[in-house]
Amino acid sequence: MAIYTMVMEFILLGTPDGWNMNLLYFMLFIVTYLGTLFGNLLIGTVTTADQKQHMPTYFFLRNLFIFDMCFISITVPNACVNSINSNRAISVGGCETQILVLFCSCVELLFLSIMAWDCCVAICYPLQYSIITLFVFVFCIK
Repeated sequence: MAIYTMVMEFILLGTPDGWNMNLLYFMLFIVTYLGTLFGNLLIGTVTTADQKQHMPTYFFLRNLFIFDMCFISITVPNACVNSINSNRAISVGGCETQILVLFCSCVELLFLSIMAWDCCVAICYPLQYSIITLFVFVFCIK
């Protein structure tokens, strides 16, 4: 007869014990979170509203802001709630959703690599850049 133990939650170590430090961490997390959300929404609004900025770099920048908002929205709200409640436990489901952080970071690195390649081609090979721009407009955007 085997004995099975089921894990229902994980205990987070290294969090502060004092109420003042918890409040400080909460304020730091929420200000960073709101600043990042506002900055990403501003980037998305400007690159979508202005018709001059419908080039490949801005196309990838619009997609990058969406993944960046997802990336920060996975971990920071949970950290804010845990810091204000002095709760050190995280559920198994919450731990599993952290896998989305890995996915969002991989997609974000992919977009940053594509944007760097696009910038390199625009500077080093300006004649070929017009062909690449046409390709992106025809197949990716429309």
